[in-house]
Amino acid sequence: MENITELFLVQTRFRIKEEIEKLDMSGYGVALPMLAAYERSKGIVTKIYDPILNMDTYQDVLGKIKNVNPLVLGISRITTSYMEDVLEFISDIRNIGYTGFIFLGGHAPSLEYEMILERCNGLDCVVIGEGEETIYELVNAVRTRQEWKNIDGIAYIEDEKVKTNRMRPLIQDLDELPFMATDFLEELQLKHGKNVTAYLVSSRGCYKNCSFCSIAAYFDMFEGCRMRYRSVKNVFEEIKYLYQNYNIRKFCFWDDNFIIPGKRGIERCRELVELIKSLPEKISLELETRVDTISYEAISLLKEGGLRHIHIGIESMIDRDLKLYNKGVTIKQNKEALNILNELGYSTKVGSKYRIATYLICFNPLTRLEDVETLLDFFKAYDISPKKQISALQITNNTLIKEILKREGVTINKNNEWKFLDNRVEDIFIKYSNFVKDAMEKRDELRTVEKIKVFNENSKILQQISSVRECIDKQCTCCLETLVKLHLDNKGKDYIEFEYQKSVQRFNRFLDEVMNMNVWKYIDKYNNIFIRENL
Repeated sequence: MENITELFLVQTRFRIKEEIEKLDMSGYGVALPMLAAYERSKGIVTKIYDPILNMDTYQDVLGKIKNVNPLVLGISRITTSYMEDVLEFISDIRNIGYTGFIFLGGHAPSLEYEMILERCNGLDCVVIGEGEETIYELVNAVRTRQEWKNIDGIAYIEDEKVKTNRMRPLIQDLDELPFMATDFLEELQLKHGKNVTAYLVSSRGCYKNCSFCSIAAYFDMFEGCRMRYRSVKNVFEEIKYLYQNYNIRKFCFWDDNFIIPGKRGIERCRELVELIKSLPEKISLELETRVDTISYEAISLLKEGGLRHIHIGIESMIDRDLKLYNKGVTIKQNKEALNILNELGYSTKVGSKYRIATYLICFNPLTRLEDVETLLDFFKAYDISPKKQISALQITNNTLIKEILKREGVTINKNNEWKFLDNRVEDIFIKYSNFVKDAMEKRDELRTVEKIKVFNENSKILQQISSVRECIDKQCTCCLETLVKLHLDNKGKDYIEFEYQKSVQRFNRFLDEVMNMNVWKYIDKYNNIFIRENL
């Protein structure tokens, strides 16, 4: 079957019907590169496609699928957000005349395959769980015109009912898998040059059970150890391959938790760093881990190996919320982790050379007014970005928190939307979210220019840009502080609205002044340049 694409894997990490040109297209997911590498190792002619990397519109995506016309089309979706759009996307693919085999895979489809199959006539099956071997068997069956409905790890419709085959066990030896395909990396380098970030995975699974997260529910569907690690030597060999063959010096690990708890984790860090030191030039690392794996020794070692950015799931500084989220950590542990990182030179401050990026769930249905006051102190103490300050709980199906909240009297509709039990908190959240979202339009233009590093770090222009962006951030936090104080003082609804509008008008006057500054000519010039960096 020369010149025929047997498998075409499409990443749907955008809202299908929205314009996507303004999204950050300089990063990429790891699922499709991992799958492509495996399928190619089995002799399957495979292509992978991420519309955001190409800045393609919705119609471009449909046109691409029609032109490639693969034997098998695989669509990847990790989260449940925008699932309706994905199902409509599949319907539109059929409407353009594609008659090949279509499957949907990923975390969210694996958890919600019954609903998806019942509502999506254009879909042949859902691949449940880790897809390497399942997809190979599916493609092989389609290309040889053999029966595919007996393959493990899939669900499909038969006689108007959902048929679920035997679940395939989790892959236990990750070292047996080939290194990720480099298609997306090569696309990035063509667009942005050699100085881009390569994405890696050193483990699969998560050993905790946060109530808001579907990862635990996902892995518990299958036989085998949930938490699996590649050997340090195997991880380093992939780093070295990318270093030597693609001149990569920046690496980001997509593990749910990179650092293993306890002494074993420290020794793993030590072993990796010693290997990294053998490279001729220094590299930089970015990773995600839990606060209870952060120790002075582990972070010191990783910093020697080039750790520049670390993502940690603080989630909240409210004890009741940490229990609600089943985090298994305390406020004290959150603070200790941040203090260790601060002591080693890492900061939550935007633009820091050594950056802490925090995952937060600041608002949930049970949030009280005094909780917002406590969080406000945390925001100011640790320079938390306004974007993070308006983070609210997103409920997904098959998670423990949904049942907990229902028992607490929270109404959750079919789209997993909820309302605050405290009307004062709801008023604060709505007003402050609107304020921040409006502010972020200009703030992000400034931040883009800060990130692209076209100016010397000591230049007056960059200092002016950073100063304006910092002023925007501070005005956002001041707005929240005002709203909290007004509600604590039991001011009336009309008075609160009047004071809020005054804050909006004051901010708009500030923006008008900023627009007349010289810095904006640089904003206009560089606004469309994207280089991935943490916000």
